[in-house]
Amino acid sequence: MNSFLKSIVATVAAVIVCATASAQDAYYYEGEGFYIKANTRSDIRIGVTGDTKLASAKKNPMKIEVLFFDASQAHLEGYSTKKKDVADADFIINDAHTEMIVEDKGEGKEMMKAFHWANGDIKIEFTVADSQSPSGCKSVTFLLPNEQRKAMVKAVRR
Repeated sequence: MNSFLKSIVATVAAVIVCATASAQDAYYYEGEGFYIKANTRSDIRIGVTGDTKLASAKKNPMKIEVLFFDASQAHLEGYSTKKKDVADADFIINDAHTEMIVEDKGEGKEMMKAFHWANGDIKIEFTVADSQSPSGCKSVTFLLPNEQRKAMVKAVRR
């Protein structure tokens, strides 16, 4: 009877461990004022922390463009500005305006391909609400360190 009880306890423990592992995101990083998490190319999310709210200057207020830049090329001008682009992807904003998800698998695929070929830190730029601005929003930039970029690519490729 004792061995039967041990096997039941072991089975329950294994189920709990498996359930906990499957509930976690494949990739998660939290920086100053934002977080990014990803499971698949169609499930890449970027969120803001604190009282910050996402906003869009586009006609569709629930759609937002996120720009990704090579951080080492941040101060180029003229024709060279195009060289600093790593990727741009469309995201859909949630109802609370605190998190956005990549629009579709194609956008996520292009983003991950660009992250794979990047060689350093990535700057992430998007718009947030700003009552002081005439347009009602302003651009913010966050940094995704190179080690985190590599970890995200590895996690999403699985």
